[in-house]
Amino acid sequence: KHQQDSDFARMRAEVETYKAKGVKKEAALILSQQELARTHRQASDAEKLLRHEIAEAHRCQELAQQKTIQNEAEAAKSLQEQNVEVLNMSGVLQQAVDEAACLSAQLQDTQCILEKTREQLQAKES
Repeated sequence: KHQQDSDFARMRAEVETYKAKGVKKEAALILSQQELARTHRQASDAEKLLRHEIAEAHRCQELAQQKTIQNEAEAAKSLQEQNVEVLNMSGVLQQAVDEAACLSAQLQDTQCILEKTREQLQAKES
């Protein structure tokens, strides 16, 4: 009977060990499933954050492009205004050159008249 009790105790201990191992496995499985769910949530949150950052980067890129276009338009407008100003100045300068030529011609005429007048005065004195 002692042998039977001993065998029974051993078998009972083995059953308890198997039960404990089964519980441990089940607990490990539950923990693994919980960890997997947590990892999925983190991945989902990271994906949402990444999508948000990509959208923000696209908005920033669009704003930069708009600003570049605006700056280029302003630069082109300024250059056009400078060109108009240069053309106006060119016209003013041409007018000044024409007036200077006219004055130069008048000065030559005046010098000729003055020279003729001197000659006439010298002729009268002689």
